[in-house]
Amino acid sequence: MTGRNRWGALVIAVVALALTATGVVVALTDSNPTGLAKDPFNLNGYPPKSAQLSLRVTTGQGAALSATINVNFPRNAIESFVQFPMVFAAINEDVRVVNGEFYLRSANVANGPWLAMPLKSPNLFGLSLELVRPDVALITGLNKSVRKSGYETIYTFTRHDVALNALTGATTSTLGSVKLTITTGAYGEAVAATLVLATGRHVTTIAVNVLAYNQSVNVAAPAKRDVRPVPPALLKTLTGSLARSGVVVPNLRQMMSGTAA
Repeated sequence: MTGRNRWGALVIAVVALALTATGVVVALTDSNPTGLAKDPFNLNGYPPKSAQLSLRVTTGQGAALSATINVNFPRNAIESFVQFPMVFAAINEDVRVVNGEFYLRSANVANGPWLAMPLKSPNLFGLSLELVRPDVALITGLNKSVRKSGYETIYTFTRHDVALNALTGATTSTLGSVKLTITTGAYGEAVAATLVLATGRHVTTIAVNVLAYNQSVNVAAPAKRDVRPVPPALLKTLTGSLARSGVVVPNLRQMMSGTAA
């Protein structure tokens, strides 16, 4: 894998994994109990046109990432304000994915140049359908428990002996455990999700919360005159930081086949 392609995979991994963890939820129709607060995320059975999410990723090695993510589903566009307090030497970045291009600029520079490179983004419109009417059958091979809290339903899925890989794409897997907690609202819409991946040496926690649905989200590509290619030296620095972060992700192929090596 080339440096450019690997960086593209690494950058999109956090956003894609967070959105996937939020999107794979159970559609549950449940009336709001009398006397309880109303569900502020009710989608009335329609896929959201936009969403604002908060994301926090932490590792047992002390690395942390936090972000506010704005998604425009019909335009397949993402804007995220990301803080890398430890992994990337305490910098804040404005990240955009628009029309198959990835853009990056320091959030502290109002008029500075954007760094850009091609990047294939996930199908965000398809994800919006999962947010409002997902299928519980998509979550298989894990132990499941369910509990109610007010108008919310909380699903917990666990499994041990799962093949996990370092985010950098290492080919050798390590056995670990997965715990996925998903919270849905009164009508089955996604409200929050937390994914905990643990091995004997590493723990990665990815927490996503829905802040709002269907607010105005306009993600625009920067003007071409303000765009520069991503320098190879920067790619090397960032991928090296990720390699030392201790972030692990499930090896989906091995998980589905039941192998671990």
